[in-house]
Amino acid sequence: NKTTTIKKQARESKFLKTLKVYLTHAALNSFHILLALLCYVTLYNY
Repeated sequence: NKTTTIKKQARESKFLKTLKVYLTHAALNSFHILLALLCYVTLYNY
């Protein structure tokens, strides 16, 4: 059945998009945390 295959593919692509967005946000968040830690350490040392 063609329609079920299309629906399945659409669901999979939506899932992949969500996963991509989530991973991007996670990467940005960890980057910000590292940046904050770096700033804290630099301020603490001087």
